[in-house]
Amino acid sequence: MATLYELAEQYKLLIDLLDTTEPDEIDESVNNAVDALDDKIQNKIDSIVKVIKEFKMLELARKEEAKRISERATHAKNVHARLISYLQEQILVVAPNTKKFKSDSFDIAIVKNGGLPPIEFDPDVQIPIGFCDTIQKPNNDRIRHHLNRGHVLKFAKFTERGTHVRIK
Repeated sequence: MATLYELAEQYKLLIDLLDTTEPDEIDESVNNAVDALDDKIQNKIDSIVKVIKEFKMLELARKEEAKRISERATHAKNVHARLISYLQEQILVVAPNTKKFKSDSFDIAIVKNGGLPPIEFDPDVQIPIGFCDTIQKPNNDRIRHHLNRGHVLKFAKFTERGTHVRIK
């Protein structure tokens, strides 16, 4: 079975042949060949669109499944955190002066968190600019506004919009 690329090449060759042929030399067999090639191209395009649609449906189904699994993972994470918190609270209630426990299966200890010490910010005091990072990014709306008004900007210009395939 020919690819769409091959069919397009055949179509171009046939058109080139017809372009160099005198109108009175074109017979019914040439017209039939053009029609047959048109049908093959149309069928090939239809088949490709069916595959495109199938993969779009597959994408949506997989995104939905990923969302469902992500929600279940988040739920498991929340239950895990709540159980850890519950265990710590109960240990502190039952044995406030004991930080280590042994069971048949586990060694349990309440320990200080590692890493850098946490920082608490006073919401009533503004942080000096020297202690802040500044991230500079282009304001596309402002740039577009100036370009629309005819201003020439050395760092930006409008370009042609791209194209895409729309399937209905």
